[in-house]
Amino acid sequence: MILSESAIEALERCDRLPELILLDINMPRMNGFEFLEIVDEKLSQAQPPVKVALLTTSSNPADARKAETFASVGWFLSKPLGRDMLDQLVSEFS
Repeated sequence: MILSESAIEALERCDRLPELILLDINMPRMNGFEFLEIVDEKLSQAQPPVKVALLTTSSNPADARKAETFASVGWFLSKPLGRDMLDQLVSEFS
């Protein structure tokens, strides 16, 4: 596990990319969409490709449409992320 002040810094400190990233849309300094604009191509071209589960409390359909524009986003999930939803995510990812 990498602990960092920013998502970009965390990725730079990784010896290898994770296979799955849980990413909140609303984060301080840089939101999830801004993060994806920087790293989406790198994540989707990695071997194996990195998949992103985008988390949000937003009910705005524009957020779901925007999430679909990123190749690395495999899931758009509403928070809170409960045990059942997490189990389903792990099952679909495996």
